[in-house]
Amino acid sequence: MDSSTFSLETALNQLRETVEKMQMSSLNFDENIRLFREGTEIVKNCRKYLDESELMIRQLIDEEKK
Repeated sequence: MDSSTFSLETALNQLRETVEKMQMSSLNFDENIRLFREGTEIVKNCRKYLDESELMIRQLIDEEKK
């Protein structure tokens, strides 16, 4: 994940689409596993982005207090 080009909104839309695909009963087991892996990777990237954002906000708040 490149945090300079990462878009949380885009990632959440991709995750939503992945979940919708998984809910289709016509998919086989292997396809569902592939989509599950794809979804977990999206979630991992979202968490990393949010963690980095939280750290940046905390640093800004700490600097403001000085």
